[in-house]
Amino acid sequence: FHRKWTHLHIAGVSGKKKKVSGSERGSLIDKQITHWANLVINAKSKRSLTAIDRFVEKTHPYTKKFIYYLRANGWTPVAAQLPVGDTHRRVATALDLVVRDLKQRLILLEIKAGYNQTFDRQRWNGCVQRFMYLQPESLQRWIANAKTYSMIELLWGARLYASTFPQKPADRFYVIHLDDQGVHP
Repeated sequence: FHRKWTHLHIAGVSGKKKKVSGSERGSLIDKQITHWANLVINAKSKRSLTAIDRFVEKTHPYTKKFIYYLRANGWTPVAAQLPVGDTHRRVATALDLVVRDLKQRLILLEIKAGYNQTFDRQRWNGCVQRFMYLQPESLQRWIANAKTYSMIELLWGARLYASTFPQKPADRFYVIHLDDQGVHP
């Protein structure tokens, strides 16, 4: 992170008519995905599935795209906002979503919304600072952008997941990027 970095630098502003911060939109999408996942996990009848479909139709377009992507790939939610941590190191976080694929493998997902055309690029021209303090030195070549931050967040979450659930190993880990163009794993 560069010297003047704050968590708000990567939040941006979205919306065509109304100025809505990217973090507000991301929070809304996160809440909708969490609610949807919990509905699916707790569904007990076909009637529940109809209610879930009605809920999906009322969600943000990014949320819809994401849910349709999961369905198309045969991924079903197992847990949303799953707390993971390491008590010895006194650190914790929550994984955005844990899903199971058609082969019954567990997949950990970090979901990011927005960042139209900036997710994997330099955020602004002055942001050329890289991760100059990371070791080994090969990590110092990473560009400071939303994709890199998300990958670090996912890897940290995967490490804490392995500490929390050693008996249930995850097979795959993905950062899923949602934007106006669609879903990008």
